[in-house]
This record gives sequence, structure tokens and C-alpha cells, in this order.
Amino acid sequence: MGRYNYVTPTSYLEMIGTFKTLLDQKRQNLLDLKLRYEVGLEKLLSSESQVGIMQVELTKLQPALIEASKQVEQIVRQVEKESMDVAEVEKVVRQDEASANEQAEAASIIKADCDANLAEALPMLNGALAALDTLTPADIAVVKTMKNPPSPVRFVMEAVCILKVRLTEQDLIN
Repeated sequence: MGRYNYVTPTSYLEMIGTFKTLLDQKRQNLLDLKLRYEVGLEKLLSSESQVGIMQVELTKLQPALIEASKQVEQIVRQVEKESMDVAEVEKVVRQDEASANEQAEAASIIKADCDANLAEALPMLNGALAALDTLTPADIAVVKTMKNPPSPVRFVMEAVCILKVRLTEQDLIN
């Protein structure tokens, strides 16, 4: 038949198959890297356009920002002034509080004295009221008949009159 018959070793064929596999892997790897590069470029371009838009907005908002900072400065000055005024008022209030505490202390001392005097006077008042209950109209008639009663009797009668007037006033108030 006159044909030449060539025989290729198996190891050579395996090497060619391995080469094709590696070549496909490298091509796929390069395509993945290229895709990542293109996506990164798209992201950079979109970020650049967004930054441009933001810069335009920032330049538009800058006068408002300046105005807002001026207002903040005014508010800070006003707060500082008010805090100084408050500090002055606080000093006055502390002084008033100190004087009020002194007056309250003096009043508590006076109250304690009054309570002590009242504690002494209450038993005498109760005794006088008990003695007043023992008076009869005949006793009063005897005193009325006296043209010039002795001074102790006159003193007691004045006290009784004062007590009756006070008791009547308290009854009217209640």
C-alpha cells in the first residue's frame, strides 16, 4: 500500500493534552482578570461621575453651609452671654439663699422659744378655762354690785373679758 505509518508516543500525546488543559485554564484565568479589570474601571467611572455630581451639589450647598456656620457662631455667642448672665443670677440666688437660711434659723430659734412659752402657758390656760367654767351668774352679779372692786378682781375680770372676746372671734373665724 505504500503508506507511511507513524507512531506517536503516548507520553507526547498526554503532554499535548496537559498543555491544552493548562492553556484553557490560563485563558479562563486571564478572561476572569480582564472581567474584573473592566468591572473595576466601570466602578471607577461611575464613582467619578458621582463625585462630580457631589462636587456640584457641594458648591451649591456651600453658601448655606457658610450661613449655617454664622448662625452657629451667633448661637454660641448668645449661649456664652446667657451663661454669664445665669452665673451672675446664680450668685445672687446663692446670696439670697444664704440670707434666707439665716432668717430661717432665726425663725426656728424664735419658734422654739414660742413653743417653750406656749408649753408653759397652756397648763395655765387650761386651769383658767376650768376656773371659768366654775363661775356662776351669781358670782358675776356679786362683782357687778361692787362699785369699786379690788384691783385683783378687776384684773381677773379684764382677762375674762379678753378671753371671751378672743374665743368669740375664733368661733366666728371657724
